[in-house]
Amino acid sequence: MNGQLDIGGQIRYHRRRKGLSQEKVALRANITTAYLGQIERSKKNPTVGIVRRIADAMQISVIELLQSTSYNELSRDPVIDRILFELDGMSDSGRKAALNIICQLRQAILTEKNEAGPVASQQGE
Repeated sequence: MNGQLDIGGQIRYHRRRKGLSQEKVALRANITTAYLGQIERSKKNPTVGIVRRIADAMQISVIELLQSTSYNELSRDPVIDRILFELDGMSDSGRKAALNIICQLRQAILTEKNEAGPVASQQGE
């Protein structure tokens, strides 16, 4: 990417995170679905005005839309997309409870892996 901002990737990330279809965002932004798809695939470069309309259509600020996120690469993972979609409509307490469950599950998996590890390595000796 050579340090350039992937505007299309950011738009796609936020659209998916909010559970919005291309059709809905395009309609709200008064652009065609085809044009939005081309922007998301970095085939077309939107004007500042179009970026503002897309941000408004997703009910986020232009700053939020353009901020680089460490989750951008993860957004290409359908499992991460689904988790973000499920968390999006939850209250803060619901998201905190979900995070707690995920952390407990991760710890259980790591513990299980560590307990199985020495046994597997001893069998190879």
